Amino acid sequence: SNRGLSDLPKRIFLGRKPGLRSYNQTQLVNTLSKYYFTCIYLEDLDFCQQVELMANAELIVGPTGAAWANIIFAKPEAKALCWMAEEWGDLSCFSNLSSTLNIDMQYLTYTAGTSDSRELYSRQYSIPVEEVVNWVELQVNSNLVG
Repeated sequence: SNRGLSDLPKRIFLGRKPGLRSYNQTQLVNTLSKYYFTCIYLEDLDFCQQVELMANAELIVGPTGAAWANIIFAKPEAKALCWMAEEWGDLSCFSNLSSTLNIDMQYLTYTAGTSDSRELYSRQYSIPVEEVVNWVELQVNSNLVG
């Protein structure tokens, strides 16, 4: 692409289009925009754009899902926050990737109220905005990110 890397957002919110596992995404996106997060739908980007975006990111947040496979393109200094249902248990595919790459990835869990895998995949939920904000502020105030 002919966009400069400096034009790419350093703080990314991995957006999910309406459908499966709907949650209070709009509320989170609106709150995090004050911290200069940009909501990105990776599936709308081509492969090279996805790689550039992740390679440039300093903070990455979003719900568990296939988009997190792109963590392999992030730089080691990147910090990540992923939320998932505690009923998934020790589903560790993305944390394994991130620890192999030395990326600091934290998890925030919520209670879905079911252990049925089909329901778990689709059930609506809500993430406490203040917990995400606390994580962001901790990263920003630690002077580890610009």
